[in-house]
Amino acid sequence: MDCANVKGVDFDPSPIRVERIGLTREQIGDLGLPWIENLETGSGKDLGDPGHPDHRKPYVQNYIASQGRRKVEANALVRDLRGSRALVEAAINRYIPASWPLSTKRGWLRINRLPAMRSRR
Repeated sequence: MDCANVKGVDFDPSPIRVERIGLTREQIGDLGLPWIENLETGSGKDLGDPGHPDHRKPYVQNYIASQGRRKVEANALVRDLRGSRALVEAAINRYIPASWPLSTKRGWLRINRLPAMRSRR
């Protein structure tokens, strides 16, 4: 998505692009993510319904053509943290090389390890 029309910022946003990360069917299968058989949005409306204001938008029609009227929720990625992390890092590494420094002097940026997982028993 082009950011040239963004208003109210103190810099030129035109060179900035918003890159959407989508999962392929293969990645969904490899990560064992569950499909939800609807396109209901957070507001409770269904993008699969021709009466939805965004239903005819190209990105919705392309999605329906390729995936059907079903979705995988982003929070499903927590099922496989390592696989999910690899997916997101691959998307980032299209723009920022993997060899880029992974930590700062203050140590706040640590991408090289997964956080410890706690059991919910």
